Amino acid sequence: MAEIAFRELAGWLEDPRRGSAEAPAPDVFLIHGEAWFVREALERLLQALLPEGPRSAALEVFEGAAVPAGEVLAALRTYALLGPGKVVCWRDAPLFPEAGRAASLIEEARRLLAAGERGKARAKLRSALALEGLTAAQALKRMPAAWRPAGAEPGDEGLRALLAEEAEAEPAAPAADAAALLERALAGELPPGNRLVLTCGAVDRRRSLYRTLGRRGVVVDCSVPRGERRAERAAREALLEEVARTRLAGSGKALSPAARAALSGLTGFDPGVYAANLETLIAYVGERAQITAEDVAAVLSRSRTDPLFELTQALGDRDRERALAVLASLWEAGTHPLALLAGMAKLLRRLIVAEDFLSGPGAVLRRRRLDYAAFQKTLWPAVVDYDRGLAAGPGAADTEAERPESAPGDLRLVRNPGSTYPVFVLLGQALRFSRAELAAGLERAVAAEAALKSSTLAPRRVLEDLAERICGRGGRGG
Repeated sequence: MAEIAFRELAGWLEDPRRGSAEAPAPDVFLIHGEAWFVREALERLLQALLPEGPRSAALEVFEGAAVPAGEVLAALRTYALLGPGKVVCWRDAPLFPEAGRAASLIEEARRLLAAGERGKARAKLRSALALEGLTAAQALKRMPAAWRPAGAEPGDEGLRALLAEEAEAEPAAPAADAAALLERALAGELPPGNRLVLTCGAVDRRRSLYRTLGRRGVVVDCSVPRGERRAERAAREALLEEVARTRLAGSGKALSPAARAALSGLTGFDPGVYAANLETLIAYVGERAQITAEDVAAVLSRSRTDPLFELTQALGDRDRERALAVLASLWEAGTHPLALLAGMAKLLRRLIVAEDFLSGPGAVLRRRRLDYAAFQKTLWPAVVDYDRGLAAGPGAADTEAERPESAPGDLRLVRNPGSTYPVFVLLGQALRFSRAELAAGLERAVAAEAALKSSTLAPRRVLEDLAERICGRGGRGG
């Protein structure tokens, strides 16, 4: 039917002719390319396909290469229990395997085994086997060369033991090729109202499956040109323009040209960070209609001077995927594990203080949303008074001499009396957590410190596990 670029998706979804005799609604979609744009396109598409009611009643989601293609197709051929149809979504479907992907999954499985995460390691192993079209018994007998460790790496015996367990439980033949099964299924008709949505990374346009999907349905291309020629840079700028358009839509805000240039300069081509920064700026300007370069400098310059800032922001937003990506970047940059842990623990302590404020003088924020300007006018005095109480301690007199900054840094809301916006953000983040979740998170941070200092567990995995638990296993992007 059609192949459209990510920046054209909104127009296609809003086309009034979509679903008419002139432009019949497709029943198959493929979204491929850059991970962030794929997730964004998927969310927009699902909103259009399932605009009303809870999604759980009309949406079945499958994840990754370990899922048998037959299981996905069986769900697609099954009629919906309620309503006129359903959407079957297969995320990260192994339709166009990337070179080296299976080997990287095996490396992840080894690291997870070393960290004691056997269940997660098993899932990675199954995905690798599916990508290679192997049974565990075949891999155990003759392991692919790319899977073998460079030296006598600890943990390889564990991988072989896991392969042996899988070999005992699996059928003698590998699962049928997912692409071939899907192509055969798409030669026929689907139950009326049922739709299939597939997502993946890179594609091979030469494959017959790709051509079949293009003829039968809609292919959304979310790939990003990586070169430095003028046309490639312009394409990346156009994608960020689309991110800005969708984030600003409905907010009544506009970016000045200088603000747009400053924002791009601070974030580079990182659409996830770019979108998050835009949302922060929208909240920051309050009732003002235009976001200026001065706003960008005031709110976002810290991310360049404080390497932990982006990590704690992502954790506070419970954005699991962004938190893990930033954590990986800091790890690769050589940040010490205990420094990373200290930043995460400090955030948890400050969120506990913020949650306590929300249960007392700041309870109005639980009842209604205040923009930044309203927060400054109506609630900031209560924040200052609350911090004075913390500084004074139980039973102490409340005097003008008792300043908020005399309390320990982690145990007060106001770190810089001249800067109110960070407190506004912190309180908004605290609304995402319960007191029990924050207390449990701090306990896990203590356990993580003990593990880093005395355990043989992989430090990176310890920190990733803590980040996942803070965000919640089902946090954004999960």
